[in-house]
Amino acid sequence: MNPPDIIGKIVMPADIPQDVPAFLAIIGAIIRTIIAVGVLLSFFLLLLGGISWIISGGDEKAIAKARGRITAALIGLILLLSSLSILIFISKFFHISLYVIEIPTP
Repeated sequence: MNPPDIIGKIVMPADIPQDVPAFLAIIGAIIRTIIAVGVLLSFFLLLLGGISWIISGGDEKAIAKARGRITAALIGLILLLSSLSILIFISKFFHISLYVIEIPTP
């Protein structure tokens, strides 16, 4: 038995573009690129901070600068991974496929 038709038939307007999945794929590619560049940049800054700490020779200013660089790289990496997890949560909550990272669900 079908429920009563209270609202009427809902029809998609004709002027809405039908290539929304292609747009979401482009957005997903942009997000993946930003995340990849951010991870590589933070890794490079972490490596550079470690090398500058090693070659500081006990100079307190150089050690402080290296420690600041390492701290900034770790904070950037944490923020990047947090934003990725928020994006995944939003895409799963609203059932939107952003093509960022496909997580299999049971």
